[in-house]
Amino acid sequence: MLASGRKVNFGVHEEKTAINIAREKWKEKKQDLETEEIFQKRSKIYGNIVELIESFKRNPNETIAKLKVKLGSAGINFLFLFSFLLFFLIFFFFSKRY
Repeated sequence: MLASGRKVNFGVHEEKTAINIAREKWKEKKQDLETEEIFQKRSKIYGNIVELIESFKRNPNETIAKLKVKLGSAGINFLFLFSFLLFFLIFFFFSKRY
């Protein structure tokens, strides 16, 4: 959602913000039926969510740019433009002119 460039609302939902919910989940104790591995993964995921939201609040443009690079979408626009120009040039120069 953040890397899409669309406006994101981190407002209050039912008395809680997204970052508060993530912090609560991050600080939760290990559940009875939860393995240590699953607990560690869950804790890491919610920690990353908290870090990402805090980073986005501090500097949205930098966070979006980093996410695009990390997700591999930074080069998609360039690849699309390059492909379009290449197709246009090939079509223009190699088409028969009558």
